This record gives sequence, structure tokens and C-alpha cells, in this order.
Amino acid sequence: MDLEINGWLTPIEGIVLEHLADQCRSGCIVNIGIAFGRSMQYICKRATVPVYGIDLVLTPDILEYRQSAARKPILIEGDSLDPEVINSITEPIELLFIDGDHTIENASLDIRNWVPKVQSGGYVVVHDVFWDQINTPCRCPEVIHAVNRTINIDDFVKYDRFEFLDTLWSRVDTMMIFKKR
Repeated sequence: MDLEINGWLTPIEGIVLEHLADQCRSGCIVNIGIAFGRSMQYICKRATVPVYGIDLVLTPDILEYRQSAARKPILIEGDSLDPEVINSITEPIELLFIDGDHTIENASLDIRNWVPKVQSGGYVVVHDVFWDQINTPCRCPEVIHAVNRTINIDDFVKYDRFEFLDTLWSRVDTMMIFKKR
């Protein structure tokens, strides 16, 4: 894995995304906010289902990666909040990785618009929720507020694979992971 690619995804976060992508057997994977392609590379490394990447601008880095990737992601240049973009993905989503706009309003809308498309047993991963133990200048406090105001915990099951063993969600570095009922 080329960790020289720009991005804020930590290596352990990438390994977790790779593991979750490997678990997907039906539906598709959606990566909102692909930027330079670091998360996309981890996801595509083990994915066997279609992988969609959505961003406002497709950078030269992500376009170059797509050319060389064994698993070709389906790239969508557009706003993840645009109904046309949302409706363009008709398969049920098995893994949803949200790392788009980090304002409270738009992060909340990404959650509200996309989580209902995740199939039962699928995963929702929100990036940049926690920054308390990560040594980085990037801080995104509005993302945790978006999660708190939009995630309906009753929609999720207990998930005990990572750090929090008896909660409805797990934490890996800055990511919060949910498994849908």
C-alpha cells in the first residue's frame, strides 16, 4: 500500500476498511469523499463487489489510481447530497464509508441520505469522529455532532470486533463503525 498518497486515513483505519470490504458478499461499497484515493485503495484491495467513489472533484491522483487498480472503482464526480448522485446507486450498500463534507449540516445530511440505503447486516463507517488520541493538526469537531444528532442507535446491532466490546458502535482511531440491524 502506498502510504505516500495524500490523506488523513491512518494505517490501522485502512486495514479496518480493507477487512470490512473483504466481508462484503452482496450489494456494493460506497466511499463518500475519496479525495486523493487513500481510502479507496484500501477498500479496493480486498473488495469483490462493486465499489463506488464519490467526490466533488476527481483528483489526478484518484484517476491515476483507477487506471492501475486491479479492482476498478466506479467514480462519480458530484455532490454526495445531490439526489441524482444518491439515486444513481441502486444496489443495496453493504459498506458505507463517509468522509465527505465535515460541516455539521452536510455531514448530518450525508448520514441521513445514505444510511437508509445500507442493507441489514451492512456497515456504516464515519471518518473523523474522534481526534483526541491522534497526533494531527486536523480537527473535525462538527462530525461527532453530526453523528450524535442523526444516528438512530435503534437501527444498529451490538458490534464487538474492535475497541468498544459492549456498545452499539466501535472505534478505530478517528473512525466510528456501526453494523446495521
